[in-house]
Amino acid sequence: MKFLLRFVLVSMFLSLIACGGAGSGTTTPDATVPEDSTILSKVSGVAAAGAPVIGFVYLTDANGDSPTINPVTTEDDGSFEVDVTGLEAPFILRVVGSVGDTRYDLLSINYDSEIANLNPLTNIIVQSVLGGVDADTLMSNSSGALNGVTKEQVGLVLDEIITLFSPLAGEEVDPIYAEFTADHSGLDGIFDVININVDANAGTVTVSNKLDDTTLISSDLDDLENAPAVSDSQVTELQTQRSVINDIKSMLTDFTSVINSSTSTATDFDPYVATSFGTFFGKNRTEFIDSLLVLDERILDDKRISSITHLSIISKNNDTYKISYTLLYNDRSKTKKTRWVTQEGDNWKFTGNGKLADIGILRYQTFRLDTPTEAITESGLFLYQIFQHSTMAKAKVFGSGLPTDGLLLIDINNSDGMVIHSDSRNANISSSVFYKLSDDIIDSLEYNEVYTIKFFNANNELIETQTRKLAAPPLKPSEINDNSFPSIVSTSYAVADTHIDGLVTINYKMPTAVIPMWGWCKATFRYQDNTKAAVIKLIYPKLSDRSVSYTLNDYADLLASYQLVGVKDQYGRAYVSMKHFTE
Repeated sequence: MKFLLRFVLVSMFLSLIACGGAGSGTTTPDATVPEDSTILSKVSGVAAAGAPVIGFVYLTDANGDSPTINPVTTEDDGSFEVDVTGLEAPFILRVVGSVGDTRYDLLSINYDSEIANLNPLTNIIVQSVLGGVDADTLMSNSSGALNGVTKEQVGLVLDEIITLFSPLAGEEVDPIYAEFTADHSGLDGIFDVININVDANAGTVTVSNKLDDTTLISSDLDDLENAPAVSDSQVTELQTQRSVINDIKSMLTDFTSVINSSTSTATDFDPYVATSFGTFFGKNRTEFIDSLLVLDERILDDKRISSITHLSIISKNNDTYKISYTLLYNDRSKTKKTRWVTQEGDNWKFTGNGKLADIGILRYQTFRLDTPTEAITESGLFLYQIFQHSTMAKAKVFGSGLPTDGLLLIDINNSDGMVIHSDSRNANISSSVFYKLSDDIIDSLEYNEVYTIKFFNANNELIETQTRKLAAPPLKPSEINDNSFPSIVSTSYAVADTHIDGLVTINYKMPTAVIPMWGWCKATFRYQDNTKAAVIKLIYPKLSDRSVSYTLNDYADLLASYQLVGVKDQYGRAYVSMKHFTE
């Protein structure tokens, strides 16, 4: 009943404001600022959900006004700072971003402190105090939602959250106002091992164990004080899981030093790979170690891994854990890894996953192709199967936006990868690995969409099934602009201007409307003499670079060239600019 009353009051306020025409960044003259509001010059904190949330932080004040710079981008550790000069507390904060391959949309509230963290517990507090509210509506009409809400009310709910969750952390935790570090300890360690689902419409919150989905807490948002405490045995189980995560991170940190060394050999990698390895996407133990010697982590002599972040356990099968983590490089670029680990004796080691094929790339992507006669922009699904067992002949991908009977991938001439069957290709941008999605399809996509890949042998018998989760839908071509893409800086379309006596230099600009997490450059040269093989060069530059160069040994008789620059954002979506040079 309390929840219903809160919901009705908030809805009435928001309806009145909507009728008055108030919107984001505007002041509502009739709004009453809470008496306990205060004046601050800045608000800072950390956005985290088991690891730093990489994304954007929005803020709105008691009058519905926003800062001059809104949103701000979170740092690699999830920290942020917002200039609130001239604004009136209380503030509503919101972070929209990702942790690994999962999208998060979290709220927080702040009255009189320069610290206001954003995490799943602050989200519970805001939803409980306001009676459940849509985040978009709240940010555009915060003055009405906050009208009549006091600091004391927030404090009561905060106390209830501290009582419920401190036993899980092993210490008293204040999710909003305490200084916070996303380092798997204290409060942050809680988010490593639990899922929190807030249903604003139903007015409920459910907390579950990440590994086995066991429900730990189930409560109405307006009745948190009566929510049952987590049992001692469940607390012990969660503490064990947190200990496992810390031990695995220690192993990964040691492993990083081997990756960073340009002189590392198979012998150096051997102690990190389980003797009972089995297969990893079709590779046996020796093949897996050999692949470590040429991994894309070892890219440039001056590009090194600086830290391991976003480590989380995805699932557990007997003594094998499926984990994901992000490698942060010294140029602030990032790449996500998914691995399987097990414990041999006292040591954690990489082990196989029993899979025979690897869909190495499956992501949403937006292409922009610039030719001498036209420019084409298309969004869709980019997929490329990079390793397959010899028994595999084809694959089908199922999921939103794809044909109901699956998108067919086939092997061409026993190559190392599969591509889209020619009958299924629909993009205007010629590509064997890109499937265009219409605006209507993109509008229908959900966050954290799951795609299923089924692999078949030559007799059309199913060999294995895999899944991939994509955090956020691609943007429609109409939703993006020049600032969303990296761009190649060249006014010429002549292939002769792509090099000087064989020295190829690609100059480019980075996008400003997205958060670049990883970048790459690629150039392809084709010759008039068709007996000459096309030259393809792929380079992973630093994010701080704005040009790459390499030598083309054979530059006579060139017919055409494609130069490509791409970046991935925090959701794993790619933005790719490609320019076509001709004679």
